[in-house]
Amino acid sequence: MTARDLRTHVREFRQAAMDGNASEARKHASMAMPFLHKLIDWAN
Repeated sequence: MTARDLRTHVREFRQAAMDGNASEARKHASMAMPFLHKLIDWAN
């Protein structure tokens, strides 16, 4: 996964959340989390 993929999933997560679509928001959040954890580990 690349930073671009992370940004895409965050955007899609936000849009789904704003639309009230909890299941779609949850799906995109779970797809983004592995890369986000790697980024946090790298930054420390």
